[in-house]
Amino acid sequence: MKFQKLRTGTLWGWLVLALASVLFAVMAVLVKVAIGSIPGPEAALLRFSSGLVACLGAHCRWTLRPKNKRALFNRGLYGGVAVCLYYIAMVHLPVGLATLLMYTSPVFTAVYAVYFLKDRPTIRTYVALTLTALGVLLVIKATTPVGSLFGWWQLLAVLAAGFSGVSLATISELRRSKEGSWEIFTAFCLGGIAVSLLLWAGQLWSWVSPSPKQWLILMLASCISVVSQLMLSYGYGFFPDGKTAASGIIFQITPVAALAMDWLIFGHELVGLTLAGVGITIFGIIAGITTTNGTKQ
Repeated sequence: MKFQKLRTGTLWGWLVLALASVLFAVMAVLVKVAIGSIPGPEAALLRFSSGLVACLGAHCRWTLRPKNKRALFNRGLYGGVAVCLYYIAMVHLPVGLATLLMYTSPVFTAVYAVYFLKDRPTIRTYVALTLTALGVLLVIKATTPVGSLFGWWQLLAVLAAGFSGVSLATISELRRSKEGSWEIFTAFCLGGIAVSLLLWAGQLWSWVSPSPKQWLILMLASCISVVSQLMLSYGYGFFPDGKTAASGIIFQITPVAALAMDWLIFGHELVGLTLAGVGITIFGIIAGITTTNGTKQ
């Protein structure tokens, strides 16, 4: 009985979201390896198109029944914009830095959840969010060129985080209305394809044919994307009302993992201030987890 309660409680949700977070980091590294001269919107289009193929395959087995169409539209729109901006920034930034900036999104998720979803986070949740934001700011400071506060590509990644934060909050809203994981993921892919095509149609980027190696890596990244996105939607279903902000903190695992892989694979060193920021971020994650376990809100 106790095991069943644990499995269906927030701890199981944490485990699912934590694994999804690691997979997102792996996907980011694969995209960085493959992207090369491929424009960001084109890479995003390939990712979303592959995801839509998986959705069509799922539709052959299960009937998709969308309920909250407004929230599904928002999930697709905001999520699509976030990924496109993130991929554009990642062309010009190290994958660890781009991912770290992108995953400041829990701060935006918290603001959206409080004002639009009527969440009521505890003071400890706000402290955890502040810690994660502080850790990210330290890393930004350590990686920004001397004499400037932000670079344009860093700002673009933070803008992507804003759209991502709203998109993550809509997932929580959709799960509350009993929307299925495949319905949510289908909306995400359709919205992403639309945004990618709009950027491409604007002739800001031209099509670059990927090499066979790039195709292989991008397809692998797309498969990981499908699994991680479904786990994301599934994991959010374990968090009741009032815990959207806290559950978003777990995604700070993604930039930490991406920074580690960036160092191991690409050789980008982590200076002292960066390590301090990562440490504070991890502490914020732990604080966020303890906020939602056994705490009444």
